Amino acid sequence: MDWMRNMKIGHKLMASFGVVTLLIGVLGYVGLSNTVAFNKQFDSLYADRLVPAVQLGTVIDNYLQLRVSAFQLMLEKDPAVEALIQQADQKRLATIDEQMKAYSATTLVPEEVAGLKVWNEKYPAYLASRQHMIELFESGHEAQSNDLRVRETGPLGLAATEAVEKLSGIQATTGAEMAKREDAGAKRTILMMVLLLIAAPLIAIGAGLAMSRSIATALSHVVERVTQAATGDLRVRVDVTSRDELGQMGEQLNAMMQSFEQNMTKVA
Repeated sequence: MDWMRNMKIGHKLMASFGVVTLLIGVLGYVGLSNTVAFNKQFDSLYADRLVPAVQLGTVIDNYLQLRVSAFQLMLEKDPAVEALIQQADQKRLATIDEQMKAYSATTLVPEEVAGLKVWNEKYPAYLASRQHMIELFESGHEAQSNDLRVRETGPLGLAATEAVEKLSGIQATTGAEMAKREDAGAKRTILMMVLLLIAAPLIAIGAGLAMSRSIATALSHVVERVTQAATGDLRVRVDVTSRDELGQMGEQLNAMMQSFEQNMTKVA
């Protein structure tokens, strides 16, 4: 290429170093940008999937204990023990509210939004029915309490259980899908980095060889012509194909050889 042949030797060397520097910069940029992207993605996986999964697990545990404690309250005859059960229930209720509030503030997929709506409908209804069932039992209306349990409290409790367990299942499925995507993205990035690590030295070597070849070819030609002239052939000329330092030296040698030839002709 003419523009490469016409470049100064110093510029050619600088261009070679520039290519290497550029490749190093590209490698660094790709590595840094992907590291930042991975950090954001894994932060999202942790904050929006792992933490909510733990929150829902805490809700399920406390909710199931709450359902069991309803029967403990109805069967317990000791007021002191009953007070302890009620105190534990208040802690469970507060924990459930706190964890569900935190879970609701995370990034939810549409299925979670729908499941959360069901929970918000069934859970308060269950609590109200549960309280009514306990009050009927404690006031001596055991038959009515049992009828309410079968007809309303039990189905509502089961519906709320299914709602929160469904949310937990969605979390597990969505988290697994996100982890799978992140793993695929990591593999693609690793492959890209490997390809760049292979290509970068090859490109740098190719650029260096191209530059050195252009210099070596021109220099070899000049040496060949000077060697011919040294044998007494003053008609030899350097083929000037570039405007770099070697091209300028070739022009000067041609001028010098022409001057020698003219002088020798005059002497002859």
